[in-house]
Amino acid sequence: MAKQPHRDKASGAEQAFLAQALELLARTLQLEYRFIMDYPRLMRMFRDREVKATLRLLWKDSACHADALTHVIRGLGGAPPFPTQEPLPNLPVAEILRKQLEYEKEAQTLHTQAAGLAGPLRLGPLRDIAQQERWHVLRVERILYRLGQRSGGE
Repeated sequence: MAKQPHRDKASGAEQAFLAQALELLARTLQLEYRFIMDYPRLMRMFRDREVKATLRLLWKDSACHADALTHVIRGLGGAPPFPTQEPLPNLPVAEILRKQLEYEKEAQTLHTQAAGLAGPLRLGPLRDIAQQERWHVLRVERILYRLGQRSGGE
C-alpha cells in the first residue's frame, strides 16, 4: 500500500510533464503557421529567382514541420491549436525579413527544447526539425545580406 501514493505522485508528475510538452509543441506549431502564411507573401516581393527558390523551400519545410508537429501533438493525446496569427503589417521587405529571422531563431530554440523531450516522449523527428531551423536562420540571414548589398533592395 505504501507504493500506491508514490505511483499516483509519479502519474501527476508525468501528467505535468506531458502538459508542459504539449504547451511547448503548440507554441512551436503557431510559429510554423506564421511561416506558412508569411513566406508566400515574401516570395511575391522578390524577382530574384534564387531568393524566391530559397523562400519556397523555407515555406515547404515549414509546412512539413507543421505536419510533423501536428502528428506529435495528436500522438501525445493533445489537440493541435488552430492558427491565430494575423498577417504581418505592410512593412518594407527588409523589416519583414528581420521579423522572419527573429521568428526562425525562436523556432530553432523551441524545436531544440522540444527535441530535448525526445528521450522520455520518443519525439524523434523534432531533432531533425531543430537542425533544419538552423538552416532556415542561415538562409534568412543570407537573403538579408544580399538585400543589403543592393541599392534599395528589390
